[in-house]
Amino acid sequence: MTLSATDVKVRYRSAGRVVDAVRGVSLQVDRGERVGLIGESGSGKSSLARALLGLEPLAGGVVQFDGQPMHGAPRALRRRFQPVFQDVGAALDPRQRIRDVLAEPFEIHGVRFDDETLEALLAQVQLSAELLERLPRELSVGQRQRVNLARALALEPELLLLDEPVSALDVSVQAQVINLLQELVRSRNLAFLVITHDLDVVAHLCERVLVMFEGQLVEAGPVAQILERPAHPYTQQLVGAR
Repeated sequence: MTLSATDVKVRYRSAGRVVDAVRGVSLQVDRGERVGLIGESGSGKSSLARALLGLEPLAGGVVQFDGQPMHGAPRALRRRFQPVFQDVGAALDPRQRIRDVLAEPFEIHGVRFDDETLEALLAQVQLSAELLERLPRELSVGQRQRVNLARALALEPELLLLDEPVSALDVSVQAQVINLLQELVRSRNLAFLVITHDLDVVAHLCERVLVMFEGQLVEAGPVAQILERPAHPYTQQLVGAR
C-alpha cells in the first residue's frame, strides 16, 4: 500500500481573487507508516487532506493510491483509505441510531454484515454494544469520536486520514483516544496520516512529520529530529510554542 501525492495544487476563488491553498506539495505514506502533517490554521493542510481523499478538485499534480488516481477512484479503492473528520458533531446524522451509522459503509459497498459485526466494531473502539440503539445526542463527545473511528474501520482500510482527531475532546479523553489509536496500530498494522496543529499529538502517534506553511511543505523528517532540531524558522516557532 502506498499513498502518493506529486506536485499537488489546490486553488480557490474567494471574494473575486484566486487563493492558492496548496502550492506544489509532494508526499508519500507507505504501509504501516504513521505520518503527521502539521501546520497552523490557514496553512493549507485541510485543503490538502481533502485533495488526498479525492474530495477536492486539483489545480495541478496527481494523487495516487497504489498507482491508481484517487480522483474518480472506484469504490473498491476508496474503501482502503478512510477519513475520520475533525467535526465530531457534523460527522454523525443526528437522526440515525448508532446501528445505522455503522451499517452505512457496509450497505454502500454491498458488504454483508450482521449484529455481531456491528458489536465487534464497537468493541474495537472500546464501546459497549448497548450503544447501538442510541442516537448521537445521547453519547458524549468522546464516544461520538469513537463511533466515527469505528465507522472508518468498518471495511478494514489500510490507511486512515485523521483530521484533528482529538482537538474537540477534553484532555483526559484525548489521552484515551490516543491510546486507542496506538493499540489499533499494533493490532491491525494500520497506516495513519494525522492532520493536526498539535505537536504533542504527533509526538505520541507518529514516526515522521511533515510541516506545512502557506500551502507548501517546508520541512520533513523523523518526529524526534524535527522536535529536537527544527531547521525551518516556522518549525522553530511551532516547537518553541509547544
